Amino acid sequence: MEGGWRVRPCALDLIQEVLDRSRDVCKTLYKAPRMSPLGYHDDYLKNGAGAELDMPQLAAYAALFYWRVRPRITRPPTPLW
Repeated sequence: MEGGWRVRPCALDLIQEVLDRSRDVCKTLYKAPRMSPLGYHDDYLKNGAGAELDMPQLAAYAALFYWRVRPRITRPPTPLW
């Protein structure tokens, strides 16, 4: 295949692309999920919108969401984070 090397990006270009993406991720401001009774719903829409959950499955999703965020809700903020 003549000139096939021209089709693929150079290794330096790939490294630069990875570094650019990493920089963009690091610049992203983290927004903690809302701690309202429907806070799990925003998380579900963001992460699981492709899945159609019935009511028992959605209740399980909500329980797992609050189990995961409970330490953050009950623990006072620390300057180390």
